[in-house]
Amino acid sequence: MITSYPQRRERRKQISDLLMRGFSNKAIATELFLTEKTVKVYVSRLYEKLELPADPRMNTRVSAVLMLQGGLPCA
Repeated sequence: MITSYPQRRERRKQISDLLMRGFSNKAIATELFLTEKTVKVYVSRLYEKLELPADPRMNTRVSAVLMLQGGLPCA
């Protein structure tokens, strides 16, 4: 099923909101009736959009949440 841009934008917002509330990918998938793989794709694209580096010393998920909440400057 192909979704429209407004639907994808709304889905990204839903996933971002749950991410900021501390939900795991599995919990987000359950909450939104998605597969965990779909959630991983959305989260990975969010990291790319925020230009978060793939640095093993950094917790990318925490950095993304901080950026989304305005507590960490975007790259």
